[in-house]
Amino acid sequence: MKILNYALLVFLGGCSYGVVSTFVKLGYSEGFRLSEVTGSQYFFGAIMLWAIAIFVPKDRLKCKHWLTLAIGGIPMGLTGIFYNQALGYINASICYHSTTAIYMDKYCFAICLY
Repeated sequence: MKILNYALLVFLGGCSYGVVSTFVKLGYSEGFRLSEVTGSQYFFGAIMLWAIAIFVPKDRLKCKHWLTLAIGGIPMGLTGIFYNQALGYINASICYHSTTAIYMDKYCFAICLY
């Protein structure tokens, strides 16, 4: 049953790229730069994660877990930056279809690390 939950999370993550591209394109049309769009995206994502973390039981993380989080998080952050930059040059629907497979593969890799 746990693997189905992971598969659902990967699916929802892949679907979220369609929503993200809409907001990024709207931000670009209003004159915002890449750093402003990406920074606000990560800022509000961090706020949402901290709001969820309030209600989740906490365990102390070992150094190995911090390293795993960093190894998994850095490529995910870079993918978001490159994705937002690509949206400045090409159509959102083309960018969505070409990166969904990359996004889903990336999360499968993150699940395997866990």
